Formats: sequence, structure tokens, C-alpha cells
Amino acid sequence: MATLDKKPKKTVKAKVVKPVVEKAENVSDKKEIKHFGILIKPMITEKAAHLSQLNKYEFEVSGKANKIQITQAIFERYHIKPIKVNVINKMGRLVRFGRTMGKKSDLRKAIVTLPKGKSIQIYEGV
Repeated sequence: MATLDKKPKKTVKAKVVKPVVEKAENVSDKKEIKHFGILIKPMITEKAAHLSQLNKYEFEVSGKANKIQITQAIFERYHIKPIKVNVINKMGRLVRFGRTMGKKSDLRKAIVTLPKGKSIQIYEGV
């Protein structure tokens, strides 16, 4: 018959968990960082000027931004909640510089519809 070898049991050491101390940060700073870089600039064109009469404003936005992020960024920057956000992707076209060929950069723009009676002051001279 085979004899059973008994091994001594290992003792388990208790792990000491240290409390995590976090720095107090401004809540407003986190919101600014969260929406930073989504709205690049307002589009100042003749078409955008005509759209502003219909409470629609055109912005150049980040290529990775979605409609929800754009809505939140508009609310954070202008304190107006948009009714509707339409997004347009414009692919850059090929251009020629002498003998060499190049490509213009891609563009993503958002047309934001605001509620009646609300407006955004984009044009300083008007």
C-alpha cells in the first residue's frame, strides 16, 4: 500500500489595503476637459449666414465626435440645448501642386438647430 505524504499547510498572510487619497478637483474643470476639442470653430460662410435666420448654426467639429457629444458641447459652451443636430462628412479632394499631387484634409461639420427665440452670437460685426 502507498503511504500518503502530508505536506504542512501554508499560512495565508492578510493583505493590508491602504486607503486611496484623491485630490479635490473642480467639477467645472472636468466638464471643460470632457468637451474640449469637440467644437473646433463656427463656420462663417454665406450659407451659414442664411441658415442662422432659421435658427440653424454650422460648426466644424472633431472627426470622432458623435451627435450626443456635439449636443453636450453646445450646451456647455452656449447654455442652450439644441433641438436637432445634423452631421455632414466632407471628404478631402485631390489637388495638384505643380507636378506633385496632394489631398485636402477631410472635414466634419454639424448643423445645429436651436429652439425658437434662442440664438448664438457668432458674428461680432453684425
